[in-house]
Amino acid sequence: MEMKKKILRVITRLEKGGVPYEVIKVMRSEEINKKFDQVLVAGYTPDEIPIPHDIKIRRVKNFSREIDLIKDLKALFELIKIIKEEKPFIIHAHTSKAGFLARIAGKICGTPKIIYSPHGHVFYGYFSRTKTLFFKFLEFIASFFTDYIVVRTDDEKAEFEKIGCRTKFFQIPKAEIKDEKEKTQSEEKSDEVAKKLKELKRKRIKIIGTVSRLEPVKGIEYLVKAFPLINTKIENTFLLIVGDGSEREKLEKLAREKIEEGKFLFTGWLKNLDKIYPLFDVFVVPSLNEAWGVTILEAGKYKIPVVATDVGGIPYFAGGYVKLIPPKNEEKIKSAVVEILMNPELKKILSEKSYELSKKYTEELMIQKYLELYERVAGEN
Repeated sequence: MEMKKKILRVITRLEKGGVPYEVIKVMRSEEINKKFDQVLVAGYTPDEIPIPHDIKIRRVKNFSREIDLIKDLKALFELIKIIKEEKPFIIHAHTSKAGFLARIAGKICGTPKIIYSPHGHVFYGYFSRTKTLFFKFLEFIASFFTDYIVVRTDDEKAEFEKIGCRTKFFQIPKAEIKDEKEKTQSEEKSDEVAKKLKELKRKRIKIIGTVSRLEPVKGIEYLVKAFPLINTKIENTFLLIVGDGSEREKLEKLAREKIEEGKFLFTGWLKNLDKIYPLFDVFVVPSLNEAWGVTILEAGKYKIPVVATDVGGIPYFAGGYVKLIPPKNEEKIKSAVVEILMNPELKKILSEKSYELSKKYTEELMIQKYLELYERVAGEN
């Protein structure tokens, strides 16, 4: 019987967010595990998502999000040691930091095949101009020892080609992914928030908002600034922000300054969003950069009309299904939301469209594409 080839999957941190959940889902795929052995490599983080016991995980103590030459060099040596011990046929590195270090380590160790998933449009919206140029240079260098770069959309591929990357590309769409372990945990906070929102709905108050990491690239400040403009046109509205991150304190302060007390709520992360999504009247994704936008699919499942910025991969996968607006523009957010709330026919059309979109990109399709990639790579000389 032929031995299964091994995939060493590398990610910097398994903090709460779409990419770690996707990585865990792929690690636990029965279809993939029938044909390949998988080992996960990750650093440590205080807010780590639950790691199922059936996943083999190796740790890199010196993985860090920020650039730290000493720590990064130590992390590189840790990776080399793990690769030599595990002897994978494929290294699949996820996100930019792990992507660069794991590809170097794989090249040094002579790993037969190296795959890289950036999971985002990393060339704008995140860093200063100087830092962005530096990252572009690193991506260009690393592409010389990369067999495949996994992208979400054609425009993401074009961005890599624009900086000189001439490797092969493979497209894998993102899907809504449920974390089953978290669903069994306490849902008291979700119940409490849902109860409050249902009270507002009974009073015919319209709920506008988003579910997001509260980081600069997500553009939440523009939604907060847009809300008072919306409220001047439609008084019975309420702003709901679900999520957490480095910008939470700043955003809550901005909301207190701009919005009347009792008309907004920041919930932090909630365990069961199935209780929250159906209560939105309009869902807004105000990102400055977004490779995909999985919350668009999550909202669509409940036929919630979506307003989203035309950045990154959003117009490529959601164009024609959501109301697209330019980024960094609270006036455009206001106009789009007011138009939807004031026009029942438009709201109905966008509700049906968002639901249609949610059915196009499933977890099964995503897993199928991962397996297709690995079988292709394993079959190449």
